[in-house]
Amino acid sequence: MSVNYFTVYLIQFYHPHPKIFNFIKVLTDFQTDTYIKLSSVHIPNQMTSQTSERTNQI
Repeated sequence: MSVNYFTVYLIQFYHPHPKIFNFIKVLTDFQTDTYIKLSSVHIPNQMTSQTSERTNQI
């Protein structure tokens, strides 16, 4: 009996915690999106031909 209790006790330390992994995944995704947005701030937007025609008419 005592071996089973010991095994049950030890197995809880080898079980992954999915909530922590999910949190880290979401955090990493958020940081990646933020990094991409900040890196692309200096890149000017490309105007489509329709937008440039409207701008020229004004």
